[in-house]
Amino acid sequence: MPKITPRPLTLTTGLLLYTLLDLALVGSAATALFGPSFAGEGQATAAAIAGVLGATAVAVGLETWRAWRGKRSARISLMYVSTVLLLLVVWRRLALFIILALLGAVAAVFLWMPASNRFYQSTEPRRQRLRKYANASSRAAGVWRRKP
Repeated sequence: MPKITPRPLTLTTGLLLYTLLDLALVGSAATALFGPSFAGEGQATAAAIAGVLGATAVAVGLETWRAWRGKRSARISLMYVSTVLLLLVVWRRLALFIILALLGAVAAVFLWMPASNRFYQSTEPRRQRLRKYANASSRAAGVWRRKP
């Protein structure tokens, strides 16, 4: 059974902020789908926006759960979502996305703090495993590296 390492406060705060972002995305999708913009000629546009926001909410929820379990790739995926939300704010200056982008940016900063990095290194130390494998396979192939 793997050793359970306690999550640092920065990681817990970042993941809670991503959970809030997920709930805000669900609320935005519901507002786009059932709000006043859905009536009339803009139905197709509102349905498309609601679909994209809903799919993003599902992806953020899934990646938040994976990041809670200690998967390093989930942290990178969440950072990409935050970056896209920030780009939407810069590109279109949409008032809806300002709150979502700020929430995502602050959460991403918390996930990349040194204490959070140490947690992810202890739960999934991928670099060390790959280095050992590369050294073993290069020795088997007859390639020796000179150590300085």
